[in-house]
Amino acid sequence: MNDAASKPWYRQFWPWVLLGLPATAVVAGIATVFIAAAHRDSLVADDYYRQGLAINRRLARLERAAALGVSARLRVVAGPPGRLQVTLEGPGRPETLRLAFSHPTLAAEDRDYVLRPVADGTVYETKGLLPPAGRWYVSLEPAGGEWRLTGELRLPLKAPAVLRPAAGSAAAGSDVERETAP
Repeated sequence: MNDAASKPWYRQFWPWVLLGLPATAVVAGIATVFIAAAHRDSLVADDYYRQGLAINRRLARLERAAALGVSARLRVVAGPPGRLQVTLEGPGRPETLRLAFSHPTLAAEDRDYVLRPVADGTVYETKGLLPPAGRWYVSLEPAGGEWRLTGELRLPLKAPAVLRPAAGSAAAGSDVERETAP
């Protein structure tokens, strides 16, 4: 007992435990500041007001797709480098389609593709690699922007997915259904 009392404070166990807890909090706080500074939030748009005004135009394009009865079937084409094939159903055959993949949280991961017909005018394919695996918001529209289909996909696609306007209200967006594999 006398031996423990004769040791200097810095050779004792409890002072280091009591000093270690606040020191750990300070180090964690500094690390959090560096992480926050290095990875800025990309979810807030600079032109949010203009985007808010444009929502009626987007809703009108969703309603137009519902009125025309446009739908699309998406499937992955085997072979290197795994491309996405879109089969368009509905009136009209656009010369090109724009397919946009938007990551839910990372704007730097967003991808845009221009699809050109490869068969009878109803089948379109991407050129280039697909986005990485994960959850994606997808938007499909012709080059002129007359109509638009939107939805949410999980990549990699294990079975074809059907992108069609939502039933009832076009303001609700679009539906994505999974087809069962044959």
